[in-house]
Amino acid sequence: LDLQLDHILAEGVEGRWARHGEMAAYTWTWAESRGLRIFAPAGYRSPGVSCILMPEGSKGGEVAAAMKAKGFVIAPGYGSRKDDMVRIGHMGEHSLGEVQEVLAALGEVLKR
Repeated sequence: LDLQLDHILAEGVEGRWARHGEMAAYTWTWAESRGLRIFAPAGYRSPGVSCILMPEGSKGGEVAAAMKAKGFVIAPGYGSRKDDMVRIGHMGEHSLGEVQEVLAALGEVLKR
């Protein structure tokens, strides 16, 4: 806790919120530009995690496993929605560059 508070204070709370917002907005734009949908409608989305609905023929659990094989950890949906989506985190110590790497790999996985 002390270490994370040091990181937050060094970055500044407003700066941290802005970085999370930038990563979230990038994720939403990336998904929508590829014809994918975000589960939550605009105005109700989280700056910390995005749920990207899977295109026809893709299952969230299988996509998450393929991403893990590439060295990236993302999560499928919850419960009965497990295979309907994947969840991409964009908060904490992540950077925009890291989110871009994850999304580039996700794009490759979804092309299969």
